[in-house]
Amino acid sequence: MLIGKNWIRHSTKVTLDQEAYQLMTLIYIAVSGAVLFYVFRPLFAEQGEVARVSGRETKRLSLVEQRARALEAIREVDFDHRMGKTEGDDYKQTRARYEAEALALINELDKGNGREGEIEDLVEQEIASVRRKG
Repeated sequence: MLIGKNWIRHSTKVTLDQEAYQLMTLIYIAVSGAVLFYVFRPLFAEQGEVARVSGRETKRLSLVEQRARALEAIREVDFDHRMGKTEGDDYKQTRARYEAEALALINELDKGNGREGEIEDLVEQEIASVRRKG
């Protein structure tokens, strides 16, 4: 049995331990609530928003694939020209057509990224890298 000053110290310690326990409990509840909100947020999102984001990503992936095909076509046309399979005018027209297609696709991708105006630099870099590889 605690008597006198020892009892006062013991009761103060118990009160502090209880307050710390209550504080830690509140922190755990708040963190758990935040995690649950983050995890289940997509379930409560508006259907239009989910469809819009999904559709935008699908369109972007399609544009990226088309751009890759156009750039590969440019590489093939350059290779065919070096191998002597295409003549000068035919080569220039075909390459110009694929370059225009690639440029249009890159512009479309940049509109989605908010990076319009940087296209010329990107095209020049792509062309330079293709020429270095070839």
